[in-house]
Amino acid sequence: MAKAKAKKTKAANMAVSAGRRLPMKLVIPLAIGAASMISLSSLMLIFFGMLPTVVAFIIDRSYQRSNTVCVGGANLCGVFPYLLDLWLKQHTVTGAMHILTDVFAIAVMYCAAAFGWLLFIAIPPIVASVLNVLAQHRVVHLRARQKKILEEWSKAVAEDVKESGVLKDQKSADGSEKAETPSDADETVPSGAAPAEKAA
Repeated sequence: MAKAKAKKTKAANMAVSAGRRLPMKLVIPLAIGAASMISLSSLMLIFFGMLPTVVAFIIDRSYQRSNTVCVGGANLCGVFPYLLDLWLKQHTVTGAMHILTDVFAIAVMYCAAAFGWLLFIAIPPIVASVLNVLAQHRVVHLRARQKKILEEWSKAVAEDVKESGVLKDQKSADGSEKAETPSDADETVPSGAAPAEKAA
């Protein structure tokens, strides 16, 4: 019964997640189509400028999409100045093509994405090293505190605790042995046996 309920719950969760993903699959193409009709030049610049982010999204299989976030944020920082320039000066397909054919502009966009890749590669080991150092410092602090407590309360306290535990184990073992061995008072004389006569 429990397995059947777990299967039903899992199926229900999968149905809910599928229902949530379906609108997103519909929203993205609709948004792209609306953007192409409203501003094709901006869509061209964003698409070709954010290609490293698309690649990072495809190859990133993690749950939190950390690689996509790092590369996408840095890539957007490289694309946004040229997108703003397109909006303020010549917001046409010709203006977008002029920016995309500029080698320096493409280099800035893709170098910003490369900086995002560098952050994703370099930051986690640095954070892990910092956490390791903090953990070692905490261990040293706890050992010093333990030493101080032992100096205040003396080592006899710890030894008494250990000895009391050993004594409890020994008492329990002795009690079990006494329970297993019968006492002399429990020995009974058979009913048909006659008492032995004393020697003259």
